[in-house]
Amino acid sequence: MATDTSTPRSRRALLGAGLGAIAAAVAGALGRPAAAEAAEINAVILGQDNTAPTPTKITTTDRIAIQGVSTSDVGVLGVSTSSDGLFGASTSGTAVRGITNAQSGFTAGVWGDVSSPGGVGAFGRNLATSGLAVGAQGTSHSPTGLALVGWADGGGLAVVGYSGGPGFPAMPSKTGVVGRADQDGSSVGVNGSSGAGRGALFAGKLAQLRLAPSTATTHPTSGLRGDFFVDKSGRLWFCKGGTTWAQLA
Repeated sequence: MATDTSTPRSRRALLGAGLGAIAAAVAGALGRPAAAEAAEINAVILGQDNTAPTPTKITTTDRIAIQGVSTSDVGVLGVSTSSDGLFGASTSGTAVRGITNAQSGFTAGVWGDVSSPGGVGAFGRNLATSGLAVGAQGTSHSPTGLALVGWADGGGLAVVGYSGGPGFPAMPSKTGVVGRADQDGSSVGVNGSSGAGRGALFAGKLAQLRLAPSTATTHPTSGLRGDFFVDKSGRLWFCKGGTTWAQLA
């Protein structure tokens, strides 16, 4: 006997069919793995590794695009097996900024650790070829603070300032500060000045100051007023300006 398709379906039948469709959709969604569902909508799954062939980009009109918060350890961790673990770039402001709000104890806004003998814990480079281009700066607002500190606790060289190139010269160990410049006759290794006091202060148990003797047998032909010079035999000369030298000892 053929089915009569012209007979209208009852309200109960229509309602039953609709509920059945909803139940089937819910069951299907619950049965699908979270990873499969996330793959369909390209979502990032929390609590597990996420792999993608291209970078993941988040764009926002707010100040912060990505925020990582941890109540016990690291907020954001960047790891790379071949290049930079964490990279920051900015077209108008600071590329990477570190802030700690602790009011006591030893804390650091930015901390860099390396294990390579030829590595650098923190590196600042300015690529500008003109102007007051600063590679690295430290500022302290405390009257007893330290703006920059170099601590060689293994007996090496704490702070070095070198002007010249192209290669970096050999440096001494067991030394607090070394200043060196190699460009030409006007180069100055260390320049100390004061608008109200003394340009330099030296103190030492064995000697306050030592002038390393030259390999020359006498003073240079000419010099600048105020030059001191110790020749090969240990004689101390003082330049009054030009070619005028006086032997002090």
